[in-house]
Amino acid sequence: MSGADIDPERLGIERTRSETPPQGEGKNRGDLWMQYGTGDKPALVAEWWWDGSEWEPIPVAMYLDQLSARDVQVDAAVIGLLCAGIIRSGSFTTADGLVGFDKSGFWAKDEDGNTLFKATGDGVHAVGGLQTASSGDRVQLSQTLIEGTKTGGLQGIGDDKTHPYWLIWGTHSDEFDRLSMGTSPQQPQFTAVASREGDSASMVAGRVNLAGGSINMYTSKVTVNELPAGFKDYNPSSYLGWSADYEDYNGATRLYKRAGVYFLELNIKVRTGVVPSQKIIPVVRLDPSIMPDHSLDVLAYGTSYAMGRFHVFGPGESQPQGTISIGTANTTANFFSGQMFWAEAR
Repeated sequence: MSGADIDPERLGIERTRSETPPQGEGKNRGDLWMQYGTGDKPALVAEWWWDGSEWEPIPVAMYLDQLSARDVQVDAAVIGLLCAGIIRSGSFTTADGLVGFDKSGFWAKDEDGNTLFKATGDGVHAVGGLQTASSGDRVQLSQTLIEGTKTGGLQGIGDDKTHPYWLIWGTHSDEFDRLSMGTSPQQPQFTAVASREGDSASMVAGRVNLAGGSINMYTSKVTVNELPAGFKDYNPSSYLGWSADYEDYNGATRLYKRAGVYFLELNIKVRTGVVPSQKIIPVVRLDPSIMPDHSLDVLAYGTSYAMGRFHVFGPGESQPQGTISIGTANTTANFFSGQMFWAEAR
């Protein structure tokens, strides 16, 4: 090691050189008292430092400005204070061996020798947790604890750590893996689960808003309150079959589905003849794929004071078809219209 101009007094330390042990009191905490021997080149015999109330003995300090050699090699040395511009070392540890650095990186251990912190070329590894600031708004990564739970994760916190701003955490078992996000560990707003039964995701909120220029949902089924929530417009000619004496009037029959509910608007015309009074006349058959799971009726209206009910048989009935039961004033009605709706079968 070569000489240096660094002096402890520049660090706020006052030194006293004497041939005797400390006399009187120190001025500032950290002041040094150095006892030297006699002769032309006296050697440093002992050293003390002022702890604010008394002089405490310390191992002999070595200051680089006392060395004139260009290179000093020491197999072992006990140094109380070392001041230098640059210190190079292959390794360093504290006296208890719990903190140090070597060619593997910087590390800290617990009393059992387990690594708590290590910084290497491969990254930083920390046991317990990391946070971006010591106070104020900050992000905390915890391995063992999110406030209010025994689960590790990532959370945004402030000075009141009992009320995190947001949390992201996960749990796992032999049956499933779960990822949760929210503002409360007791009730996450979003949860994704991967299990042997299949993946699932849930969202819990008083209000959920979806906004965007285009929102696509690639799924075979969407339900709202356990009812399918899809929508579709159907070509009636592909799903409805008319009886021989009836036809769609002016192409006005519609078949569509909104939020899991089918709507059928019928506009029916008698091709020839008159309508027999008080008869149930088959008019239209429904494709099995859109059949309701129970019978439904709706009023039907027609010309010449005709009025009756439009009816669709459910799967448990003898004929899955639509009918109109008609009662007229003079049996000359030739046009009927009506509407019905039913929920998609679950």
